[in-house]
Amino acid sequence: MALLKHINSGFGFDATYWKIAESNTNFIAGTVDVTLYGYVTQETRTSGCEPLIKTGVSLPISNELDRKFLYNLIKTTKDFEDSIDA
Repeated sequence: MALLKHINSGFGFDATYWKIAESNTNFIAGTVDVTLYGYVTQETRTSGCEPLIKTGVSLPISNELDRKFLYNLIKTTKDFEDSIDA
């Protein structure tokens, strides 16, 4: 699973394919910090290319976490609000 969203990378190419790379959950604060890596396409990611950029979002949590849940939460943030599932 991933997200599709065109975001300017600052390198002359948009990053369009976004994968969760890591997350850090703070159950005391009730938040999870998620790092996403942006690639030109899914093909560039699967061929072993390095990500163009990375970005992070901090999200509130209140129930069990899994990747699908995190992707759905990420889609509620300003940067990814109109992204679609890949």
